[in-house]
Amino acid sequence: MSIRLPITVVAAGLLAGGQTVIENPTLCDDARAALRMAEALGATVRTDGGGMTITGGLAPRGTALDAGESGLALRMFSAIASLCEREIT
Repeated sequence: MSIRLPITVVAAGLLAGGQTVIENPTLCDDARAALRMAEALGATVRTDGGGMTITGGLAPRGTALDAGESGLALRMFSAIASLCEREIT
């Protein structure tokens, strides 16, 4: 599986108005960074069994994002962060 797919799905889950269910997710370091960034930007992530549910909504909980070493997550979630009314670094 491409490393891009889980990061893209997490970003879509953040931006979606409702719930996004991911079955059998691939959780590499980059995907974990994307999940942390989505949570920092307002998503709720719940894991259960072999899947996870992302409840979306852009409501930042802080002013900082940490992409770890994931360039794709940095590029994708910094663009999403620009949609927020307050400054996020």
